[in-house]
Amino acid sequence: AVKSMMESDAAAHQARLQDTQCANDDMQEILRQEHEKRAKLAQAQAEEISALEDKIAEAEAAIKADEAARIAQDRMHQEAMAGKENQLHAIEAEVDDIRTSMQNQELMSQQALSEAEERLDAAELKL
Repeated sequence: AVKSMMESDAAAHQARLQDTQCANDDMQEILRQEHEKRAKLAQAQAEEISALEDKIAEAEAAIKADEAARIAQDRMHQEAMAGKENQLHAIEAEVDDIRTSMQNQELMSQQALSEAEERLDAAELKL
């Protein structure tokens, strides 16, 4: 009877051990699957981050290119404006020269007219 009870206890213990082993195996499989899911999720997130970093780099490159183009355009505009200002200064200097020349001619004409009037007055006095 004792032997039978010991065999029964051993069989029950063996059954519990198998149940525990099955539960442990099931838990190990669940953990493996969860680990696999996390690894896939981490990989997907790493790929998304990489894609976003690529887009950021592209956007930064585009911004730099736009800025370089704007700077070049500003420089060309400034050079064009400087050329136009130089032309304007040259024209203003030419206008000033013409004005001075005309004023000198007017003074010479007035002086010549005054001299002619003086000679006319002198000639009239002689008559």
